[in-house]
Amino acid sequence: MSIDDLEKIYKKELALFEGLLHSNNLAIIILHEDASIRALNNPSFEIFHLPKDNLEGKRLGDVFPGELGVAVENIVAECKLTQSPAALEKQPYKDEQKTVFIEIKAFPVIRQNVLLGFLISGEDITERLELERQNKEGEKFRLVGELTAGVAHEINTPVHYIQNNLKYLKSVIDELTSFLSNKNTEEFQHMKMLIEDVPDAVNQSIEGIQRISGIVRSMTNYSHPGTIKPEEFDPVTAIDDAIILSSNEWKKVAKIDFIKPDTKIMLKGYSNGITQVFVNLIINACHAIKGKYKNDLSNDGKIVIKVDFNNECLRNELKIQFSDNGTGMSEEIKDKIFEPFFTTKPIGKGTGQGLAQVYSCIVKSHKGKIAVDSVEGEGSTFIIHLPLLTGES
Repeated sequence: MSIDDLEKIYKKELALFEGLLHSNNLAIIILHEDASIRALNNPSFEIFHLPKDNLEGKRLGDVFPGELGVAVENIVAECKLTQSPAALEKQPYKDEQKTVFIEIKAFPVIRQNVLLGFLISGEDITERLELERQNKEGEKFRLVGELTAGVAHEINTPVHYIQNNLKYLKSVIDELTSFLSNKNTEEFQHMKMLIEDVPDAVNQSIEGIQRISGIVRSMTNYSHPGTIKPEEFDPVTAIDDAIILSSNEWKKVAKIDFIKPDTKIMLKGYSNGITQVFVNLIINACHAIKGKYKNDLSNDGKIVIKVDFNNECLRNELKIQFSDNGTGMSEEIKDKIFEPFFTTKPIGKGTGQGLAQVYSCIVKSHKGKIAVDSVEGEGSTFIIHLPLLTGES
């Protein structure tokens, strides 16, 4: 093969390489083995906020701005060490106007067991994250809408007997006023009987007010927009809120047994997201119980919620179990249960987002784990592991 032939092949390969490099909207940077820049495409300048100069041969830390440069150098170092791809799913970068998020991936270029260099890809995922946030908020408010009727019923019941008790107390006060102005033995005995009923009416009214306060507090906690940064919260309170919010779903089909720990536990994360997880799991259990018992719901449905962290095997993890005696599920369904848009419900009855969002919140947002044990025809248990705050035992 002549030199001219080799030169033609080289030019053809070079044209193919440049075509691949510049034919997409992703930022693509090719690095030498020493992690200096060999080539990059035009989107790299905008996505990675690079100076529009000739960057060939320059080090990453010399051209990438601030913390972004440190982040890229770190994943390239990890990629070199492990000889396998590395990634940053959501790297923030703040310019003068706004904060953007970039997904960065590093791939080793290896040929015949020799490391030749690296490929860096970057994508601005700010709009995608905002869309995901809006979808989550939409699902959350859809669920709030479904719970509204039940919450209204839960509030209306104590309001009704508070109203009746207050009317009764008013009548007692009226009779007492009349008695004080016109004493006789028969009226005195009658008034004594009425007065003995007053404490029960007052206590029942106080209980009703407490129930209303609890419902309003739970709704307030749940509908709060949440925070951008993780905060400390009590998971037991989150479960209590979930039980109250979903009470209209479960009280007619099941009894809930909540086994609480003896010691207060604090986690760090997003409390309203975790509350929605617990609401979704309770509602999912209710649907499974309805599917099993159909119209025969004579207190056979059971939901057991257990929080455990004193187990030596847990190693600074909180374990939360949601068990039900509903329909259970087959192995095939169990393998797909956390997939987005997967549902066993008829068309129009389910979005397929509830358990997918449970998985996303536990695994991605809180770095936890979730699994499901299920026996078809007997029931299911969802098992959640969440990391405790540093210093908790």
